[in-house]
Amino acid sequence: ITGSGSVQNIANNINCNANCSSSILEDTIVSLMATAASGYDFSHWSVSCNNSDAECAVTMSSNINITAVFVEQATGSITVNWTAPTEREDGEALAANEIAKYVVYYRESTSPNYEGAAFVDVTDEDGNGVPTSESISDLEKGKTYYIAAVTIDSNGLTSQLSNEIQRTVQ
Repeated sequence: ITGSGSVQNIANNINCNANCSSSILEDTIVSLMATAASGYDFSHWSVSCNNSDAECAVTMSSNINITAVFVEQATGSITVNWTAPTEREDGEALAANEIAKYVVYYRESTSPNYEGAAFVDVTDEDGNGVPTSESISDLEKGKTYYIAAVTIDSNGLTSQLSNEIQRTVQ
């Protein structure tokens, strides 16, 4: 194994998390399944396989060295947390149950506005109110993102854009 992951074949009692070997009878077809560890993706096998992706079927005709190659994921995520506002834009009180959703905008540039920026709608999915946390995934590792949000209340009023924060994808 190169990288971080495991290789299994239940029928032949193979379960490898590092280098391992197994004695298999000649002419036996062995199907290996690669499973990537958290933060890694399966890349390829070191031999030509009769299958694709993470499964490799080989016929044992001689001693064969097979390597499953795992590579660190190129994407990651950022999590943003905030405190729910208690006041509408017009100064009136705003209860948590009167918040319809948050729109979280994120972008790579420091341009002065968020026009055209990617966004995520944060809504009440489970009946417990609109959450005040959101994880944004599939972002390029090492990049810094600039994030701001608006609150939309049950009357359709949208708040001003929040203060901007920065997060770097790990």
